[in-house]
Amino acid sequence: MKKILIAVLILSLSVSLYAKPVPKKKSLINIAYEPYFFYQPVEENLTLYANLLPVSIELALSDNNGVKLTPLAGLKFYQWGARFGLLGGMLSFPVYYTKRTSSSAYSGYYTAGVISAGWNVSESYTALTAANETGIAFNLFNVSIAVAFQAGGTYFLFSNPALNKNTVQIGLLLRFGFWM
Repeated sequence: MKKILIAVLILSLSVSLYAKPVPKKKSLINIAYEPYFFYQPVEENLTLYANLLPVSIELALSDNNGVKLTPLAGLKFYQWGARFGLLGGMLSFPVYYTKRTSSSAYSGYYTAGVISAGWNVSESYTALTAANETGIAFNLFNVSIAVAFQAGGTYFLFSNPALNKNTVQIGLLLRFGFWM
């Protein structure tokens, strides 16, 4: 019995000496809480939207590139009060200027092309947006944090083509999430 115990001990010690550590897998998906405020002056007054579905999912495609999907459910604030507005989605393609390593997620300065489409339930129009998002992302322990500014243009499609028009799109994003 003593010989078997010594043989098992020597075998396990020799296996552990030749074993190599398993490298940590790169995080592939970021699920984040992302409050998003944006300005679309479809009327001739100040109109601000806040996203009521502040959840985004980002998928890492490579060491520098990703794709992010954000649902939109806009609460519209304007001079007469607040009401439910835009319902749709936003798709962005971030490019990070610092490569991620095997043990960390994306961080540093990034830019992203953004496209979004939505239907305004209260005013019956479709809004199509193309914008650029510029921001900075960093990781603190396992939490990813990002602050970004978005600027571009929105085209409004009404049922009456005479009302169709282009306007500016300006947005501010804050993101708190986890890479998995």
